[in-house]
Amino acid sequence: MRRVTYLLTIILLIALPGFAFRLQHYGNQFSFYTRLGFHKIRAPDFFLRGIPGHPELPVKYLHYIIPPNMKADSISITIKQMSQIWGSYYLYPAQPDVPLCSIPPWVPPDSIIYNSDSLYPNKFVEIVNCGIFDGARLVTIAVYPLQYRPRSRRVFLVSNITFEFRLSPDNIPRRAQIRGINAQRTYDAILSAVVENDEEIPLYYQSPTLVPDAPPPQPLTPATYTIITNDAISGMMEAFQPFADWLTDKGIPAVVYPLSLALNFPGEDDAEKLRNFIIDAYTNYGTVWVLLGGDGFFLPAPPGLPSYIVPFRKGWARDDCDQDTFTPPSDLYFSDMNGKWDYDGDRRYGEPTHDRVDIYPEVFVGRILTRNPAETQNWVEKILDYERYGSSDLSLFRQTTWIYDSLRSNLYPWPQTRARFPNYFTHYNFDAVGANIAVRALNCGTGLYQIYCHGSSTVIATRGRPEWWKVHSFWDEYRNEQHDGLNWLDNFWRYYVVYSIGCYNAAYDDFRFGNNPGDNIITDTTIADAFTDSYAGKGAVAFLGNTRYGYYDASRYLHDMFCQLLFASTGSPQAGVYSLGAAEGWSKAYYNGSYVRHSHNLFGSPENEPWINKPGTLIVEHPTYIPVGQTVQFTVRVSTENGPLPSVRVCLHKNDVLPHEIYEIGWTDESGQVTFEVFASTEGVLKVTCFRPRAVQEQVVPNYDQYLPSQTICRVGIDVGGEQAEKSELPKELSLTLHSSISASNNLKLSYGIPKDSRIKLVLYDRLGRLLTILKDEKTKAGNYTDVFNLNRLSYGIYWLVLKSSNETRTKKLVIVR
Repeated sequence: MRRVTYLLTIILLIALPGFAFRLQHYGNQFSFYTRLGFHKIRAPDFFLRGIPGHPELPVKYLHYIIPPNMKADSISITIKQMSQIWGSYYLYPAQPDVPLCSIPPWVPPDSIIYNSDSLYPNKFVEIVNCGIFDGARLVTIAVYPLQYRPRSRRVFLVSNITFEFRLSPDNIPRRAQIRGINAQRTYDAILSAVVENDEEIPLYYQSPTLVPDAPPPQPLTPATYTIITNDAISGMMEAFQPFADWLTDKGIPAVVYPLSLALNFPGEDDAEKLRNFIIDAYTNYGTVWVLLGGDGFFLPAPPGLPSYIVPFRKGWARDDCDQDTFTPPSDLYFSDMNGKWDYDGDRRYGEPTHDRVDIYPEVFVGRILTRNPAETQNWVEKILDYERYGSSDLSLFRQTTWIYDSLRSNLYPWPQTRARFPNYFTHYNFDAVGANIAVRALNCGTGLYQIYCHGSSTVIATRGRPEWWKVHSFWDEYRNEQHDGLNWLDNFWRYYVVYSIGCYNAAYDDFRFGNNPGDNIITDTTIADAFTDSYAGKGAVAFLGNTRYGYYDASRYLHDMFCQLLFASTGSPQAGVYSLGAAEGWSKAYYNGSYVRHSHNLFGSPENEPWINKPGTLIVEHPTYIPVGQTVQFTVRVSTENGPLPSVRVCLHKNDVLPHEIYEIGWTDESGQVTFEVFASTEGVLKVTCFRPRAVQEQVVPNYDQYLPSQTICRVGIDVGGEQAEKSELPKELSLTLHSSISASNNLKLSYGIPKDSRIKLVLYDRLGRLLTILKDEKTKAGNYTDVFNLNRLSYGIYWLVLKSSNETRTKKLVIVR
């Protein structure tokens, strides 16, 4: 095998009277290797594409920002420089990209093309998409770094190009009118990460009017994070509320919004009404994240209700093609605030050429496929444990697992996709293994799972034809290499994120589950359901997968771009797209094809930043008491074992007597501290939540540091002095407070309040409710107490602290990490 390496440099000049600047783009190395008697190109940072039978050549997609009142009509090249690459190359013919359920046909070289010596493809850059992102007008171009003369078998390197965008006037695009100051960081980070000419962002992008981040002053008002669920199902909104409370506490104002009100907006059907509500929430209320809380289809429908919990929209992957397989449910519809999804008025939404889909998502959408409060609680409890406490073994976040089938299905991860992961990751590979082995692998709880297998709504085929070894969403028969079920998972408190390219794994909208024996099962539990919400205390917190087909190349390219965005860590202070929703949404903007854009969706929280490293522990210091009725300077200091920690988001929230009486957000400075001016008018508890997003870590070298969030409390009381003060500070009820629910050391500090003289008992149980030890059992006078207990004999895990006094009991969860 001959291996030749080259370095590509492309200089891009965009010139127009009054609008000219020079950019430089550095490509990656190219190499050639032989396959089936042809020379195939290896280009890790490019996508290999081509018309079937034509030479397969690399292409790269780049985004540029242009003036918002202009549109790019065309592109013209004024200068190009090429040099021949030494050698003779019979380039591999591009093959059709087909669904995973199909056997790819072999397409031989097109004799007309391969017998010609005309330059191929004889295009160097071209516009492939124009659209709007948060009021910024973007243009996506395709760059072709190599050219080919087939008959003489010569390959040319395009060393530099000078080109011009031809622009013409256009209307100013719609943009959001208002947004929280901290919420704006998300959009600034994304633009900085994806736009090539990022130095021009201040010239051509205007942010909305920025206001302090705060929960809505009125009930039933959208917020920065809006959870939409069906209020007609009793208990559904209440089940999502703990998650909304946690988001608000950590500095992302969140609400649970009733679907019935969202559907009051105009529209041809409920899906359009819901989209119009989201557009209004984005435009006028600063909504950034949307979680659609409910399944898309279930039987039987309750009397008088439609057969869905939250509406969905099918996207047409082909013009005028109404086949079910080419109309996948697509939540891109709810992310795109500017596209015209039914431009031609034929009720076929998102057609590739007949409609005007805008591929740049402005709102980041996830969906949870719950049917009832119990399933909602399953997911909420998992995501809260995952975000607040990580895992029972934090080192698992430095590990990733690949489950694929190269033996029977020719499905395997690309080497460049593996290379996107930080180099400290340990990769575990399970290729064409039995179903029971795959379930064991899923039980290990590594931080990220990638599944490259055939599938259906209820099946992951770990080995394809003729064996068809299957992991089912539910399996209650004998477990072996042929069959096993996700209901048998046992990864309690070792939750993870799953990325799948398999077909139909998230087809939540129908009951047609494939053509193989055992696939046509009438059930609501898709693979996406089974991982995220069907079963309590097991599985994943998020599943990214297809509502219809996955494709051999397009799906792997989408995953590759997702990993590039998620793991980016160099360059500007906001160098990456670190949340699941933003990485999933923007990965689709780098691919010029409609099917996987529609089919691949996120089933989880779009705001979640997945754990990709063993997180450290924050050390937080602040006052533990402040008086009522006085303005005080409240300083929070955050550090680690290595010293002060800057860029930590600190949120103060008092919400126990008056709604959001205190709500302040600030960021620690270089000394690791931030000071607030606060005033409390009522007694109670002030929560202090510290969280450090990856997107604010300023570095010019790779840095994947992550930290478990911290939530501590400050008591708010009446300070009147002397004996009266002592009497007034007696607790009114039994209380138990952990200074931190995570103990990384051997000592646990806790506070408790006793309203009257009584005998108290403080007991420690394991996660299954078994008594471990009695920490205290004695008569105690009324008052407030603080104690420290040594926990060096306890291993990592979840425990329960129970304080008992007379007929009252208080319980707190304790998480120990080592």
